[in-house]
Amino acid sequence: MADNRVVIKINYDKSKTAKPATEPQTITVWHTGRIVIALVLLVLFSLFLYFAFGGGDRAGNTQTELVEKVQEPQSNQISAAGNLPPTAVEGKNSNIKVESAAVSPPSPLDNAKAGLQASSPVGIIFDRRVIRASLNTRLKDNEPDQPVQGAFAVVKGKPLELFYFTEIRNPGGQGLFHEWLRNKQVVQHKQLDLKDIRSKVWSSRVLSYKDVGEWQVRLSDKKGKVYSEVKFSLSAE
Repeated sequence: MADNRVVIKINYDKSKTAKPATEPQTITVWHTGRIVIALVLLVLFSLFLYFAFGGGDRAGNTQTELVEKVQEPQSNQISAAGNLPPTAVEGKNSNIKVESAAVSPPSPLDNAKAGLQASSPVGIIFDRRVIRASLNTRLKDNEPDQPVQGAFAVVKGKPLELFYFTEIRNPGGQGLFHEWLRNKQVVQHKQLDLKDIRSKVWSSRVLSYKDVGEWQVRLSDKKGKVYSEVKFSLSAE
């Protein structure tokens, strides 16, 4: 017996079941961090331009104002002088002439004194253990009494005795000497008698017209180290 088949057909609207087409959408993303950084850089650049160019203009204006303020009193004084009567102007001119006449060029004697002061002996201390060092024309009670203040000349037949005084603390048992040099040649070498804590020592030399030249007196040790020195020039009349 043949199979009985039942076929059922259903009609439906395809337009309703079809998926609607999706339209493209635009999504806006704000990079707030980059925007903030850009704004900060813009503000800093604007401030730099303002202070770099605007500040210079203000400083120039301030200087101009100061110059104008300084020049105003001078112009006022000039205008006031112009308004003075002729007698007053002549009086001022006479005062100016008197003051200019009072200033005279230095005399040759003043120039000679200035030259003597310029060639004064120069004493230098190189070691802090040396408390004092000076060149003198006289000592009193083992103390410098008359330090040499300026250049000096030795008259023929009248020798001059000079004393080099030094005060030393904590010499440490070292052998120290006073050396007198004429034209860089040692002419006197004296060993000093030093105490343990502090010592006042001196040496002297009589100079005559035969000793004219450049002199140097120094305090040194056996190794040649210089602790103090003084230089001076000797001339004869």
